[in-house]
Amino acid sequence: MMSGPMMMMDRRRLVGAALLLGLFFLFLGAFFVDLSHATPNPGESQEAAIARQNLGAVTGPALAHFGMFLFVLGLIAAAVFVE
Repeated sequence: MMSGPMMMMDRRRLVGAALLLGLFFLFLGAFFVDLSHATPNPGESQEAAIARQNLGAVTGPALAHFGMFLFVLGLIAAAVFVE
């Protein structure tokens, strides 16, 4: 009865959410990588320097890859579900 149009709106929202979340995680990944390249503070401990380097080597790329996965998933879902 009314389930057809309602399902279409839910699909469009999910596609839009996947695209926006993908772009947001790409932004976060790039932000963390750029943050890791910031100049070190003069009183920075070795643990803090290692943690800052890990932002650029591990955390940032992991978030960016997850964001790219969501973005591509959203593009594929848009091609399949949205008319």
